[in-house]
Amino acid sequence: MSTVEYNDQDFRDFLSELNIILTSEQINQLLDGIFAQIGMDNDRAIDENRIIKIKKSLSDIINGNNNRQMEFVDYLTTINILSCYIEYYNCQKVSLCSREEKHDLQEDSLIIGYYFSRENDNGLTCLGYKNFNIAFKDLSTIMNQKWTTLKNMRDEFDPYFDNGRKGWYQRKLSPSRQVIFDRFENVKSEELNTIVKDIISYYNAQHNDHQKKQSTKHYNRIVVSLGNMKEINSKKK
Repeated sequence: MSTVEYNDQDFRDFLSELNIILTSEQINQLLDGIFAQIGMDNDRAIDENRIIKIKKSLSDIINGNNNRQMEFVDYLTTINILSCYIEYYNCQKVSLCSREEKHDLQEDSLIIGYYFSRENDNGLTCLGYKNFNIAFKDLSTIMNQKWTTLKNMRDEFDPYFDNGRKGWYQRKLSPSRQVIFDRFENVKSEELNTIVKDIISYYNAQHNDHQKKQSTKHYNRIVVSLGNMKEINSKKK
C-alpha cells in the first residue's frame, strides 16, 4: 500500500494550479477542522485506507447522509478541499510509483530464470507459453536479451528444484544468483506470478514504444524519399 507524506507547500502549490489561493495557515486550519468534524485524526501521512474514509465522508457530506450534525463554515470550500486532498494523494502516488519503478535488465532476467526453474510448466502456463523455446525467444525479443542468456539463468537454478532438469549441478550459485534465490525463496507462487508478469509488462511496453518510434522513423524516411523522387522527376520534365 502506497503511503504519501503530506507536504504543506506541495499541497498549497497543487491548489494554486487549480486557482484555489490559500495560505498554509488557512489550509491547515481547514483540514484540521474538517478532519475533526468527520472523526479523523490530523495525521498528514496519507494511505489508501485514509483516502477511502475521506471519500466516504465526502459522499456523506454531499448527499447529506451523515450521522453527525456537521456545520461547516463553507460547504463548497469543504467539498473542494477534500476533493483536492484526494486528488493530491492520487497525483503523489503516481509520482511515487514512477520513482520506485526502477528496472535492471540483469536482475529482472535472473528473476525470470528463477521463476521458470521453480515454477517450471506451471510458470509457462501462467504466462501463456506452450514451451520454453517459445518463451525464451519471445522474452529475448521483448527484453532485448539473448535467449540463451535467459535459458542459462534458468539452468543455474535448476539443481535446487525438482523440475526434471539437472541444470548446472557442477557448481554453486554465484553471489548475484544467491541473492535472487534468498529473496524469493519464501515468496508464494501467486505473488511471484504477479512480480514476473509486472516485469514482462514493463519490458513489453518499452519494446512497443521502441517499435512505434522505429516505425515513425521508417515512415519519415519513406516520405522524404518520395519527396526527393518527385523533385527529381519535376526537374527531368
